[in-house]
Amino acid sequence: MFSRLSITVKILLIVGISAMLVMAITIYNFNSDLSEEIEQAMVEKASAFTAVADESKNHMSRLHKAGAINKEELLAEAQETIANNGNYQDTRFFQTIPIVAGWTAAGKAAERENMIFNIISFDARNPDHDPNRDPVNGAFRAKLLRTANEKVERHEADYVVELNEKDNNYYFVRPIKLEQGCITCHGNPADSPNGDGTDMLGFRMENWKAGDIHGAYEVVIPKSVIDEKLNASMTSNLILFFVMVLFSVGSIFLLIKKIVVRPIQECVGFAQDIQNGDLSGELEVKSEDEVGQLTHSLNEMVYNLRQVTGNVIDNATKINSMSEDFKHISDVASENAGGLSEKSNAVASAAEELNASMATVSSSAEVTTQNINLVASSTEEMSATVSEISQNTHRAQEITSKAVTAVQLATTQVNELGNAAEEINKVMEVINEISEQTKLLALNATIEAARAGEAGKGFAVVANEVKELAGQTNTAIENIKNKIENMQSSTEGTVEQISSINKVISEVNDIVTSIASAVEEQSVTTQDIAGNVKQAASGVSEMAHNIHQAAEVTQMVAQDIITVDNTSHEIHNMSSSVNNEAVQLSNLSKELNDAVSHFKLN
Repeated sequence: MFSRLSITVKILLIVGISAMLVMAITIYNFNSDLSEEIEQAMVEKASAFTAVADESKNHMSRLHKAGAINKEELLAEAQETIANNGNYQDTRFFQTIPIVAGWTAAGKAAERENMIFNIISFDARNPDHDPNRDPVNGAFRAKLLRTANEKVERHEADYVVELNEKDNNYYFVRPIKLEQGCITCHGNPADSPNGDGTDMLGFRMENWKAGDIHGAYEVVIPKSVIDEKLNASMTSNLILFFVMVLFSVGSIFLLIKKIVVRPIQECVGFAQDIQNGDLSGELEVKSEDEVGQLTHSLNEMVYNLRQVTGNVIDNATKINSMSEDFKHISDVASENAGGLSEKSNAVASAAEELNASMATVSSSAEVTTQNINLVASSTEEMSATVSEISQNTHRAQEITSKAVTAVQLATTQVNELGNAAEEINKVMEVINEISEQTKLLALNATIEAARAGEAGKGFAVVANEVKELAGQTNTAIENIKNKIENMQSSTEGTVEQISSINKVISEVNDIVTSIASAVEEQSVTTQDIAGNVKQAASGVSEMAHNIHQAAEVTQMVAQDIITVDNTSHEIHNMSSSVNNEAVQLSNLSKELNDAVSHFKLN
């Protein structure tokens, strides 16, 4: 509720309430002070009444001493009245008693001020003056009298004042010290004027001394009197304060409206212009106080808003342009990702086919390696066989040399030896053919080893033929051995006929020498074939290992291509997301342009 009020009303309320509070506090304090002042004034009046009583009493005493009063005449009149059962208080002598003259004068003065003046005493001759005889306020009055007597005796105060809640009156009590003039009636009974211990009116003398306290003045001040004066003063003060508050509030209102409210209203209008998008205005700074600082701050704020809004407009334009670029880039990326996905799928299919082919090639290479190893093993065996043939040929040469001397012993065996030599010649021809075919086979093996890509079939054929030729060579050698043994057996029986067949033996020796030379050449060739076959086997094994590695690499390439395909799909999806974000960014830039378009900067 309070927040909806205008600042003018708020200031009026605050100032008005503050003024009312100040007025209330001031009036309260003023009334408290005024009440105390009125009470003090009443006390001073009561004290003045007691002073009047003292002065009247003292004045009467001085008149008695001066002989201005015919005491004998007045006394005789009083005694006559008492003798006639009259009231001594009605006599003129009673009125000339100093204390009676005092309270009479003070009582009349107090009555004019609506107060009551009394004499109270616990030892009073007149029982009406004893406070304890008061059935309503006796206890309060007696207590107050004792308190006053104690304070005077202790020299703490000359009087006491206290409000009696029962009758709503203030009681002023001032103790009375006996003076020398009082001793005539209240002194030592031995000094009695009548000689019987009584005073002039016949009352028993109390044997009091000057300075004693046996009574007090009592002034009853009605609180209503104080309240009336206080209310009258309060009414006038309220009227005065109300007028002052109205004047103060009005003056403060006009001053605040001019100094605070009007500049704030200008700031509010300026802020409303800003709210409506007008950033071209500027306030005039008229002061250096808080309002002036507010005005300056608003000007600075508008300046900063102009800068920010200008930057926002520029950035919105840039964002719009960038969003179009992002959209174009995302479209291109999406298209490229689609093409990349198609190509990666094609490459993946080709990689799978290549992987299958490499597996087949690897398997064929392993078979080729096994066949080459078999050929190498057979070639080594053939080389050993040829070496053995060479050794046997050398032995045959030695035997033929021995046969030259043995031929002379048996002519018949020489003929058989000739036949055996012919058989040996045939065998040598066979060996020669085998040698030629072995050379050709070595050539073919070399060619097949160079080709290694025919999955090893040629190596198997060559290996089989080499093995067959090696078998034929072994058979031929065995035949040669048998024939030579037969020839040796025949030569032992035909030693005598050696001369006739010497020529034949010499020819046989030449033939054996040729055979040994041919066999040695065949052995060298066979060793070369074995070395080439080993190299071919090593090359094929290495080729198989490389093919296996190529197959593994091909499989890894296929997996990488699958990863590329997945990545291309992700790129496609991300491009779609970027495209959507670019569209949203474009919409946002348009909204931003729309939001700042209503601002007026210049």
